[in-house]
Amino acid sequence: MSNTIKKISLFLISVFSIILSLYLCEIYLKYIDIQTNNVYSDFMVFEANNIYKIDSHLIYTVSNDKNYRNPTKPKDPTKTNIAFVGDSVTWSFGSKDDNTSYPKSFENISNKSVGNKIIVNNFGIPGYNFDQEYLLIKEKILPEYQPDFVIWNLNVNDVIGSNYSCLFTLKDNQWIRISARRNLYYWYGALKTFRSPLFTTSKLVSYFWYQINSFISPLIVKHNQTFGCSSLDFNQPVQEQIISKLDYFIKDLNTEFKKNDIKLIITLVPYQQSLDNQGTVDQIAPEYFILKKYLNFNNSINFIDYNELLPKTKLNPANEYFLDSSEDIGERGWRHPNQKTYDLMAIILKNYVQKNKLF
Repeated sequence: MSNTIKKISLFLISVFSIILSLYLCEIYLKYIDIQTNNVYSDFMVFEANNIYKIDSHLIYTVSNDKNYRNPTKPKDPTKTNIAFVGDSVTWSFGSKDDNTSYPKSFENISNKSVGNKIIVNNFGIPGYNFDQEYLLIKEKILPEYQPDFVIWNLNVNDVIGSNYSCLFTLKDNQWIRISARRNLYYWYGALKTFRSPLFTTSKLVSYFWYQINSFISPLIVKHNQTFGCSSLDFNQPVQEQIISKLDYFIKDLNTEFKKNDIKLIITLVPYQQSLDNQGTVDQIAPEYFILKKYLNFNNSINFIDYNELLPKTKLNPANEYFLDSSEDIGERGWRHPNQKTYDLMAIILKNYVQKNKLF
């Protein structure tokens, strides 16, 4: 009996000691005011937790259709319905407001020309790549919005994104759909968006949560995001493989579009290094050339390269057409287009559509 009492006493003392130690650590961390708030920032862009949510199908997506950049509108059979798809350039990071985004500007100037006969929906989601955009078109936009046109805006960095955020893997020369749960980005996002009150009030728990994130973050940076892709290394064979995946996406969409009389226009959005007259070919990312080559020689698509059609300028295009580095600087120093460029893109697209009598 005495041994049992001793064991219970020892257990209670141990529990009390642990609780006391944790409490003292909590007091100490609050005293030194350790900063770990960035643990709670959303892994998606702009730290907009109320706009985006973790999604087992697409890694992440908007929490509801009202949270696209421009509120979505249902199909109007009396008008030409156009869906814009892409990443942060389609979303139009850097534009003045929602009404001056690249898709909205296209809608405004086109309606002035044809008499309010066009409806545009902006499905751009910052951070998206080929895989997510393709699935968004095929499994949401087509069945739910039934557009007459799809404007798919490709970005050079989508080639990279399609590697480390891939949702398809190559098996026996076939592209096979894989779950977003096989992608480390999904779990990283789930980790960072978990918001228990315990985590938001306790400095100690927040500190350990931060350490877990700090352990995972280097894996993200090193492009070891995906368990399901054919390769975690980003080299020329992988780039070519990603282009073959894009080719699969486009052919599949074209088959679907022909059945439903939908037209597809693919654009290559402005890429800073390709326009910078102070740069050299060696400074241009190789994925730009491989993507451009594929799109130029694919006769089955309507293709616009904004890099070739933006007006020539005597100024450095990086300063003329892109946000200042103090406002925006991304991977490898790339920057988003500025408002002037978004307006020019809208004009170029309108002229292309009219010239080719697409509607």
